[in-house]
Amino acid sequence: MKKTLLLLGLGLIVLACANSKRAMKKKAAIVHPVILSNDFSKFARESVETNINNAVIADSILTLSVSYNGGCQDHKFELVGSKIVQKSMPPIRGIILVHHANNDDCRELINEDIKFNVSAFKYPGSDVMLKLQGYESNILLKK
Repeated sequence: MKKTLLLLGLGLIVLACANSKRAMKKKAAIVHPVILSNDFSKFARESVETNINNAVIADSILTLSVSYNGGCQDHKFELVGSKIVQKSMPPIRGIILVHHANNDDCRELINEDIKFNVSAFKYPGSDVMLKLQGYESNILLKK
């Protein structure tokens, strides 16, 4: 009887973990707002390591494919853009992805797509190049 209860309990734990992972993948469909700031330094200090594998923009929605270590806590992301724009053709706006891991010490490799509405990063009358810290290519945001 004890073995049956133990196996049943372990089965419930495994199912709960699987449901938790599915819920984490579903949250990627949420489109997050962005922040404009004069100072990246405070955001950079709060962020933990994240690999940005790909960045695609369509209709002012930036989708970032990221990977990071975790799996035990809920992770939050913010996209912060500089209020200061470099005058060039097209203008360039620096942006940074801020990753809040909530003290997650787990080591599972998580792959996630995160969506941001980057309309606030547009530049009046012109396309703008988004220079994402930690990502090799610039991202063109159409006017």
